[in-house]
Amino acid sequence: MRKPRLEHPLGVQILSGVLGWIVPWFLRIWFWTLRVTVLHPELQRRALLSGKNAIGVLWHQNFIFYAWYFRQRGYLVMSSWSRDGEIMVRVMRPLGYRHVRGSSSRGGAEAMHELVQRVRKGKTAAIVADGPRGPARVAKTGVVTAARHTGLPVVPAGAYCCRAKRLRSWDRTALPRPFSRIILSFGEPIQVPDRLTPDEVEVWRKKIEDEVTRLENEAEAYGRRVEEAWTSPTTRAR
Repeated sequence: MRKPRLEHPLGVQILSGVLGWIVPWFLRIWFWTLRVTVLHPELQRRALLSGKNAIGVLWHQNFIFYAWYFRQRGYLVMSSWSRDGEIMVRVMRPLGYRHVRGSSSRGGAEAMHELVQRVRKGKTAAIVADGPRGPARVAKTGVVTAARHTGLPVVPAGAYCCRAKRLRSWDRTALPRPFSRIILSFGEPIQVPDRLTPDEVEVWRKKIEDEVTRLENEAEAYGRRVEEAWTSPTTRAR
């Protein structure tokens, strides 16, 4: 089956090209002001920084944090054929990411097949489990499909940003304010069996969803303690 051709209007192509040049430089300046705290760094090193391949799974609302944190590692991500997907590809390419194109509404099966094949050849993939259209914090079965066909472990991840602005989007995307602190939390790798019944696929999908949500809550709880410590009367008096 042939891949769908990209047929964006000229204006979208020009806009995405301009943003693809400007935004990476803006991110470098913006994120230079941020501080990052990693919970369970030993899990991160073992699962994602050891040179072994894996499939990182996260929620769409905190995608920007991970996109910056794991820049220039050649990770593989799936981007839709939409206008927003085209802009995302142009913006993330200078940050060292590689892309396969497709979504649940256009070319999704072909994109997942390509992602699986490229991961088998040595790529680490990052999957936004509830994207690109949601509902928020509900994992898609594509995560289980990728894991079972590649044999690679799923590494769940959660994040929280102190002093972030939330957009009015379906996922409430978080944009950190300058000089904020980002909390990243990584869980134990999840090994999905290669042979599953439809009911078992749902069980593993829910297991991954629950773990990512748990890590999100853990990161948020830690971040709120940090916020409370900085706003307490004792801290302000120092």
